Amino acid sequence: DISLTGGYIEFDQHTSEVLAMPLQDTSAVNLQIPVYKDKSDEFKAKKIRYNLKTKKAWVEFATKKEGELTIHGNYGKYISKESDTITHSDKMFTSGGLITTCNHDNPHWGIKASKIKLIPQKLAVFGFSTVEVGGVPIYPLSLPFGMYPIFQGQKSGLILPRNIDRNSDYGVGFKDIGI
Repeated sequence: DISLTGGYIEFDQHTSEVLAMPLQDTSAVNLQIPVYKDKSDEFKAKKIRYNLKTKKAWVEFATKKEGELTIHGNYGKYISKESDTITHSDKMFTSGGLITTCNHDNPHWGIKASKIKLIPQKLAVFGFSTVEVGGVPIYPLSLPFGMYPIFQGQKSGLILPRNIDRNSDYGVGFKDIGI
């Protein structure tokens, strides 16, 4: 039920591992970036080494779109839900990653984290992190750890007012605020 595509694919029968890497043209531009697709999951990376027996993958420079977030990881591991005997959910672990809502290949800003654990469609947990703008870390804006819930569909929360209401009888107030 999986699909692994890329410019260069190598299969080792002894270890049951599939290696996917991009091709490079004469100007060293990567073509046909490797993409892993599952029933419920998809990500792309510079290099993917997937073991067919254990259903685990080692990835380098992976990019995963999850809800409104885009997660860029340097080096990491992907564990499919078939190989997870406890929670039965896909997981992705990365070191030196960036969590952002910017859709560019080189994001303009984000939260640079030492470690990230992603449970697709549920939660992103990250270790020590710093806000990064234009590739420059802003060290006063650091967190020891963080959690970001990932929701699909409708969301609940506070509806902020769009304008201030001025009434001669009641004074100044907010209009159209709610939950």
